[in-house]
Amino acid sequence: MSLFSRKSVKLAASPASLIHITIVSIVFGIITYYYDRDFGTSLIYTSACFLLLQFGYFAGIVYMAWLEHKRRSQ
Repeated sequence: MSLFSRKSVKLAASPASLIHITIVSIVFGIITYYYDRDFGTSLIYTSACFLLLQFGYFAGIVYMAWLEHKRRSQ
């Protein structure tokens, strides 16, 4: 396993990743609230941000699993 792959797997640990995604979403929510001054809009944007980050995390995990499966089957 390459150095990049080991670092990627270490960074993608589930509990740490969820904490990072939550912190980023909260900061994004605060910024959008200060920009729009509307709690409802900020909540919608923050929820969308959280869901997109979760989808990206899931897609990254699936991609890494696919690469590992591809590497082992060769």
